[in-house]
Amino acid sequence: MQESKPRAVAFGEVLFDCFADNVCLGGAPLNFAWHLNQLGIPVAVLSAVGRDELGASVQSLLARAGIFSWIGERSEPTGTVDVRVVDGEPAFDIHKNVAWEYIELPEKVRVAPELVYLGTVAQGSQLNRASLRKLLALGPRHILFDVNLRPGFAFREIVLDGLKQASILKVSAAEWSAIRKLVRLETPAQVLACFDLEMMAITLGAEGAELHVPGGVFRSAAPRVEVLDSVGAGDAFCAALVAGLLRGVSLQRTLQAATEIAAFTVQRRGAQVELPATLCRLFK
Repeated sequence: MQESKPRAVAFGEVLFDCFADNVCLGGAPLNFAWHLNQLGIPVAVLSAVGRDELGASVQSLLARAGIFSWIGERSEPTGTVDVRVVDGEPAFDIHKNVAWEYIELPEKVRVAPELVYLGTVAQGSQLNRASLRKLLALGPRHILFDVNLRPGFAFREIVLDGLKQASILKVSAAEWSAIRKLVRLETPAQVLACFDLEMMAITLGAEGAELHVPGGVFRSAAPRVEVLDSVGAGDAFCAALVAGLLRGVSLQRTLQAATEIAAFTVQRRGAQVELPATLCRLFK
């Protein structure tokens, strides 16, 4: 049974990843919500879709999964993105003038969730940034900024604003390199101090992950697995990080579980991977 309100809200793009041989529902916020819901945390997706077949399929999936839908319907088409794999990593061509560029905060949302998840892509439109400001003005306890940089999207101002707003930062190794140049800081400890962050997670692919907090760092090794599809793995990692945080699990245990869950997802096709009960129980 769905609880009366979400503990977390995922703000941003909902779209379909179009590969050469298939089409999969995606968008980092939705992928994050999908996994967080599996880990037992009530979560809402705040986005927009078109009044089309793709949009209807999004609403249907969320209803079946028991994820709160704060998704508006627009005359613009539901978002799509062409995905290519280059040197083992996904490359994205995101189509513009689509529904998720016009996200509005529902009138019914008057109480802050415990956590708000936000990225960079959806903040490209002024309307979305205004809606996000209204959501953050409610005063959530945690703000997780997932720096999912994509080609074709200006990110300097968005990243700097996100760093100022966030309490938790999550980056890949490549994103950390870009941010380090942008803010002219050399170490995670300096970033934590400069932006008053509670924690900073860096995913390192096959090398595992790091979780930096003021005064220390936690590390986890990644299981050795065969990678089939890495799209959405970082979103699964984020969800596990949040699940551990909201359940009060130790940081080392949370980081290791997040690394294991991300490793599991890369062995499956698509971003909405069904997690086994053994992984879902890691936070119970």
